[in-house]
Amino acid sequence: MAIENDSAVCSPVETIFLPNRSNSSRSKSWSPNVNDQNRSIPDGEFAEESDEKLKLIGVFHVESKKPNEFDEHDAEILQALADQAALALENSYLVEQLREMAITDELTSIYNRRYFKRSLLVEIQKLKRYRQSLSLLYFDIDNFKSYNTSYLHEMGDELLKNLAQKLKEAIRQVDIPARVGGEEFVALLPQTNQKNALISGERFRKTIEEMPPLRPGYRQVTVSVGVTTYTADITPREFVARADAAMFHAKNHGKNQVVVWNPSIPIRQK
Repeated sequence: MAIENDSAVCSPVETIFLPNRSNSSRSKSWSPNVNDQNRSIPDGEFAEESDEKLKLIGVFHVESKKPNEFDEHDAEILQALADQAALALENSYLVEQLREMAITDELTSIYNRRYFKRSLLVEIQKLKRYRQSLSLLYFDIDNFKSYNTSYLHEMGDELLKNLAQKLKEAIRQVDIPARVGGEEFVALLPQTNQKNALISGERFRKTIEEMPPLRPGYRQVTVSVGVTTYTADITPREFVARADAAMFHAKNHGKNQVVVWNPSIPIRQK
């Protein structure tokens, strides 16, 4: 069975029935498009060979040491089994694709707001159970609207993609990056205290500041970053609101900086 390239559609493919190796010229060199191209077929063997346009994902292989053990009826049974397996795999691939689409931002290919909110609740439960730290980075691209106006939306989209990639590179594999608004992104940092979250935020800010313009003559891009660390006396909504408020404070007080939330910074009403 095989799956079409860049698609989630499985197809049953050619059934090869070799009743006796000694009587088949094909058996001496047949291999189902795998590395061992010189493997010979034992007496009485079934296999499924993929079309060259398809990517091989599996082979049904039935063999016997006894000559003429299988017949065409056995081949039909194998084909029916292959059809059922291909259908099951097709459904599996489609379900996985739908799951990825549901949690991934289409433009930037990082997580979306839905997945971030779900992950936030999971990580809060973990920190309560294991008494670990949890921090959040919330950042916004400075002057993004004027950037879009000056260089058109296509370049704005390219910028968003680039920043999402830079964010993934700047954080750990266990961290959770997500796009939560037009030009707003977050990174959820499990097992991270405020000091280390500030270091992560500053590292990302500096990475963007030093990033070359997308095109010659385009202006430099910067980000404003808000940082906060979860405490037991707040709700998940308040946790996010604090990081958002710190980010907004950074934008209103010079941009291109990292600000850690403190009680003197008012929470924005949305």
